[in-house]
Amino acid sequence: MMKQEAPQQGIDIGPFVSIFQVLIKYDEALSC
Repeated sequence: MMKQEAPQQGIDIGPFVSIFQVLIKYDEALSC
């Protein structure tokens, strides 16, 4: 689980993390 380093900003990083994980899987698929 990733912790928010700046909680005072109140930014929801959930969607960003999900998109980032999808990009990683997509990049790994291209690398094969």
